Amino acid sequence: MARKREIRPAKKMKQICLVFSEGETEEAYLDFLRNAYQSPIKIVSKVEGADINQRVVDNKAKSLRLSSRDKVKVFLMYDLDVEAVNEKLKGLRAELIGSNPCIELWFLLHREHRRASISSAECLRKLTSKNDCWATYKKSDLSDAQKKFLLTNVSKAIMASKELKDGDNPSCSIYKLIDYLKVNI
Repeated sequence: MARKREIRPAKKMKQICLVFSEGETEEAYLDFLRNAYQSPIKIVSKVEGADINQRVVDNKAKSLRLSSRDKVKVFLMYDLDVEAVNEKLKGLRAELIGSNPCIELWFLLHREHRRASISSAECLRKLTSKNDCWATYKKSDLSDAQKKFLLTNVSKAIMASKELKDGDNPSCSIYKLIDYLKVNI
């Protein structure tokens, strides 16, 4: 007598966000997003700095796939204040989620709209100048109060970012990653 073949449910596709960045502040923010959104998407951060290239991106993306059905979405989270790095980033097959001049602009946009050009130093000064949770800000470390502020005010930052032109100073497209996570939760 022939044995009945067991029918197994198809394996679900695993979604992975691979985010290359230049520094520890971006990595700290990605760790925060990983915990805050508790998305089924696995967020893998990889600090590459100016050494980023297509071979590095492809090799890391390939190493994350456990099956042929896995989907790896690659993002590049970089400050856009260094023209030489910008040119490198433009040639890569990945979604650029840059901040011009720096990631602290993204944090500042949670509090206020920016239209005028701003330097990294001025951005940091404006972020930490008020007597609030940002007064004690240290690069590469987000306090619980800062994380709560970012989560509470993310809609404001997204709206402010979408009004700015990508690549210009000021501009920030980190909202693209947030939108991606929200759609795939």
